[in-house]
Amino acid sequence: MTLVACMNFMKDTLQGLTWPANMMALPNPPGPLSAHITAPNPNVLASSPNAYIWFLRGTENRDGAKYGAGTIPRASYQGGPSGTKAVEHYIPIYFMWDAMQGDPNFATLFPGMVDWIRATLRVVPDPGEPLTDPWTGEQSWVVDVGETLQYDLDLWADVNMGIEKWNVQLTCPIVELIAA
Repeated sequence: MTLVACMNFMKDTLQGLTWPANMMALPNPPGPLSAHITAPNPNVLASSPNAYIWFLRGTENRDGAKYGAGTIPRASYQGGPSGTKAVEHYIPIYFMWDAMQGDPNFATLFPGMVDWIRATLRVVPDPGEPLTDPWTGEQSWVVDVGETLQYDLDLWADVNMGIEKWNVQLTCPIVELIAA
């Protein structure tokens, strides 16, 4: 299974994302989204919007009714001829932005940015171009990006620095189809 290819796919999908026109027309608009493949460091201030793509959990499934997956006969060696298998990855996207208090739009910018990321994930082509694992060369296809999205908000304030730290974890299940 090509977890790293799926993480790269999500990073490439979000890297450099610009915000809606009305946000960009503000006197001090947020910068484009910077996407990373790493676990986030909660102690680092994110003065520009950052997304950290990591992994949470996954499920492999050889259910013949789901995505046309199934194998008869099964391969007798790794990489041998076989059918397909669906792998559902739960990819968390940790989106962080630290806003300076006093900005009149700051309470609505962050949820608007979360909405824009969700809207972007909803329109990812299905299926997209084949993915290639950088370590094994294995190819796979991703489907159902943005079909289900879950979000959890975390907020804390540092009154001494005049900063509110906005964090949200968007969990985006995606299905990867592999030959197995």
